[in-house]
Amino acid sequence: MTENRVDDWIAVVIKNISKAKWHNPNYWNIWSFLASAFSNVGRARILARVNDPSDSAGEFLLSVIVPRMSTVTTDDLTVGTCQRLFDLYIHLIPTAHSTRRGWIRR
Repeated sequence: MTENRVDDWIAVVIKNISKAKWHNPNYWNIWSFLASAFSNVGRARILARVNDPSDSAGEFLLSVIVPRMSTVTTDDLTVGTCQRLFDLYIHLIPTAHSTRRGWIRR
């Protein structure tokens, strides 16, 4: 996926799928497919957006897409983004549990 296409699909998802549905199991296959479809340029664009604290799509990308990207490690994330990832994890614990495919809300 090119950089522009990555930005396009992120905009479509943010506009059409509410935050409450991000962790819905009905969407897991979509998120997994998207996470695996990135070229190196697309991967770099996702990481740039995740590491930009002012990006409104950052929470979606960090909680839904990045965990499904097999090539991403904490070395790819800024200290602030690692903290946001930890905070998202802590926030989801009372209402969700983790599976290898993503988060399940209880």
